[in-house]
Amino acid sequence: MKFSERNFLKTVCFGVVLSLLSAPTNALAASMDLYSQSTYLPKIQDVVTDHHIHYTAKKFNDSLKAYLGVALSQDSRSNGSVTWNDNHLSPLIGLKLQSPAGPAAFFAEYRQTLRVTAHQSPQAFREADIRAGALAYQWWQLGWDDMEATPEVALFDESYGEAVFSSRLGQNVFFSGWSKLGLRNSFVRGFHLDGYLEGLASADRFGIDYGNLFHAAAGTRLSTRAGPVGAQIAARKFIFPNRDSQTASWDAQLSFSGEF
Repeated sequence: MKFSERNFLKTVCFGVVLSLLSAPTNALAASMDLYSQSTYLPKIQDVVTDHHIHYTAKKFNDSLKAYLGVALSQDSRSNGSVTWNDNHLSPLIGLKLQSPAGPAAFFAEYRQTLRVTAHQSPQAFREADIRAGALAYQWWQLGWDDMEATPEVALFDESYGEAVFSSRLGQNVFFSGWSKLGLRNSFVRGFHLDGYLEGLASADRFGIDYGNLFHAAAGTRLSTRAGPVGAQIAARKFIFPNRDSQTASWDAQLSFSGEF
């Protein structure tokens, strides 16, 4: 069945307008969410960056969000003949529903993907992309309830998973997730130093070789937060590589997040 991009865009836009009109006047609260991540891959000497900015109008209970935004993905190695990452700039519009019973959220999104690097590729310079899926994030901390209060050590488990349909990428469905288990040390107020073991997995509906991986890593992470802005730097060593030899190395990440 072929998806109608125009009808999907109309449906998303209608949902955005309906959510705004149905919310009480004093219940709407506009906000801006941003996330930026840069990952250094030493095996191919590449820096991959992903940035997301969402401007959100929230419904009264924060369960339904209608948002506009832009996503930027790029790297430091792409040129006219070699592409290490899917370099693009994507204006987007979407709806996101947060489950009131747990950490899961569901979204539907329409993007216009514009390439930011010229290269030899069968894909067009500008392409529409319909995305929909589910995601979940969970943090468990065993031990101290207030890690900001005292320089204590606590056991934690942090998990994330997502399933995303993309019409632009062959109408494929991508699954990915990770879970970290480790110790957190709040050695200075507002700063956290983590040491952890991590399991990572990814798969897709068509079983593409480079997209179906499972491996484990040992890592360390330093994080801090000042008001609505957070930052962290992390490094990890892959200790249980998949058949892809690239995962038998290590990587480092720098990320920023904020809500205003």
